Amino acid sequence: MALLCVAASATYIVNDLFDVELDRQHLAKARPQPLELGALLVSAALIVLPKVVAVIATFSS
Repeated sequence: MALLCVAASATYIVNDLFDVELDRQHLAKARPQPLELGALLVSAALIVLPKVVAVIATFSS
């Protein structure tokens, strides 16, 4: 179950990285995410993402 949560987190990070600029233009449209608000830097997300993927790879085998 924990692996599923980590995988979902990785998916959300990737999605937010691709949509961050578009989502920043429509903050009132949905609940803003940390990347859109600037609370989490894109560079920080790019640092965290490989670590999340590594956890998935380690525990999925």
